[in-house]
Amino acid sequence: MRLLRPTALALLALLVAPRLEAQRIKLLVPLDSLERRAAQDSNDAPAHYDLALAYWLVRKYDDAEKQLRQAIVIEPHTAAAYLALSFLPFARRDKLWDEVEKGKVPAEWQPAAEEALRFRRQAFLLDPMVDLKPLALMIPPSSSFGLKSNAEAVHTYIMNGFGSFWDGQYARAYQFFQQIGGNPTDADRRKFPGWFLWYEGLAAAHTGEFAAAEADFRLLMERAEADTRESGGSTLAFSSANHYRYTLACILDQAGRTSEAVP
Repeated sequence: MRLLRPTALALLALLVAPRLEAQRIKLLVPLDSLERRAAQDSNDAPAHYDLALAYWLVRKYDDAEKQLRQAIVIEPHTAAAYLALSFLPFARRDKLWDEVEKGKVPAEWQPAAEEALRFRRQAFLLDPMVDLKPLALMIPPSSSFGLKSNAEAVHTYIMNGFGSFWDGQYARAYQFFQQIGGNPTDADRRKFPGWFLWYEGLAAAHTGEFAAAEADFRLLMERAEADTRESGGSTLAFSSANHYRYTLACILDQAGRTSEAVP
């Protein structure tokens, strides 16, 4: 990955980041309350989804998967459940991040890795503006971002940005991405890795910063159409131009530019 060039203020924040704890993810509702809610109405897909994330947080991965799959059975359009399922295998096996990036997934994990990619595509196909809360639960290694092993400060900063998705603080997440990127020129932005443009663009869209989101997704689409990709991030972002085109269309529609979105 080509290093992002942060501003002086952001650089200071990056330098002190290792002294800070990455944003702690805590249950917003007690686990027993979530369990009672799901038990009271077994057909409440959001209740199963919320319970699944709670189980994930306490590392009860089998229980989390069961609840996520139940949410999808009840409501097949539960995009957030598909997104969570797409990253759950990586919580079970930390090494899977690097194994997928390097194309060296063990045979016994290959079905899970392939299903994860299908689930992630399904999540964003159902709803490009899907709730990004599950991203707060995953901890990709530095290598997944194309970072070098000594880039602990930047890695911690990225994790804090993802952590902001937990309670819907998209504006805060967008700020993290802006600070990591610094004050780039157009030439600089063209060198940014795909995962960065993808999540910065999504955070911007969730915040209503549609112009910024549009710029990121047009660059991603252009890059994919040219069949080029900055290194790293295959487990974090897509490479198909159509994924970016569809998301861009939805962003334009949300911005009130439906006539541009339809084509």
